[in-house]
Amino acid sequence: MNCEFCTVKGKPRCAKPERLLEHISLLVETRNAKHFFIVDDLFGQQRDETIRLCNMLADYQKSVGKRLVMTVQIRLDKARDLQLLSAMRRAGVQTVAIGFESPIEEELQAMNKRIRCEDMLAYTKIYRKFGFLVHGMFIFGYPLKDTNFKMSSQERIEYFRKFIKKANIDTVQILLPVPLPGTELRSRLEKQNRIYPISDVGWEYYDGTFPVFEPDEPMDAQQLQDGA
Repeated sequence: MNCEFCTVKGKPRCAKPERLLEHISLLVETRNAKHFFIVDDLFGQQRDETIRLCNMLADYQKSVGKRLVMTVQIRLDKARDLQLLSAMRRAGVQTVAIGFESPIEEELQAMNKRIRCEDMLAYTKIYRKFGFLVHGMFIFGYPLKDTNFKMSSQERIEYFRKFIKKANIDTVQILLPVPLPGTELRSRLEKQNRIYPISDVGWEYYDGTFPVFEPDEPMDAQQLQDGA
């Protein structure tokens, strides 16, 4: 996709399912590991290979008589692929970590997310129907391109609360926008002269918990941080 804030772009570097299974089996057999977090940002993008991995994991667990618990990061719209979801459940995937980013339509448009809130709710319902726990990842206070749109921190909080409750999300991660070098977001904010000087707010603050740019009015930096 082409999210404005994202650095995960370009050609992916893939590992074969056999190699991944080798890593997992080694940890199971030498460390008695049971819980795994597959850190790939886009689990399932290589669809056929992902299904093959899931089938191999299911067969492996049956052969050793152990049940593993997996957490993966996956795109919300993969809910349309029911075969993939079924394979993931057989493999022991329990939790899906999903980047919802925002329940505010104007923020989604600014991010280039190309999805509507109503679609996010519908897709989440499918994941829940398959028995997955849903970990929702959000960005609070995303800077808009339309300077005429005004929303206070408290109004944004209410949008988030209502959406999280309606979507029945199990756990949440809420961070602030981070204009990383090389992203369209940083370029846009630099042109608007909104990024705080590195001499004042250094790179060590670029972890999603500190304001590093001047937020949209009527919010100030303190309200942005407190809101999240």
